[in-house]
Amino acid sequence: MQLEDIPFSHFIGLKESGKEGVLLELPESRKYHNHIGTVHASAQFALAETASGFIMKDAFSDIAEDVIAVVRKAEVKYSKPAQGALFASGALSQVEIEEVKEGLKERGLAKLRFTVLVKNNKQQITMKAKFEWSVLLKKENENGRDVF
Repeated sequence: MQLEDIPFSHFIGLKESGKEGVLLELPESRKYHNHIGTVHASAQFALAETASGFIMKDAFSDIAEDVIAVVRKAEVKYSKPAQGALFASGALSQVEIEEVKEGLKERGLAKLRFTVLVKNNKQQITMKAKFEWSVLLKKENENGRDVF
């Protein structure tokens, strides 16, 4: 799946970033502003949540056809008023990836928790989000359609 395949991400204007260590970018635009002229909390959350999905996609690309992953929970902390373009980053360790694969093998499901950082152009953290994802093996129903 590519970013342009996600209608909401396209709608709000997220872009893949060319910066090293950065997954996605929310470009600078007044349309993201809140009532005090800074980037709206929901725009930052959309950036972080979408980036978390791309982290998952990259980490589990070898089994993507066999699983469905959905956000189960999020904990968000805004630490600085955000202005300008924003950038989201995060990663999973090989140990975390293997634990999920083991859970899928043993139980058909696994949970994974990890952090995404949103930073401004000055590399200052404006938001930190901890996401919990549920990862489930796809099953087919009697009509041959994927269910979870």
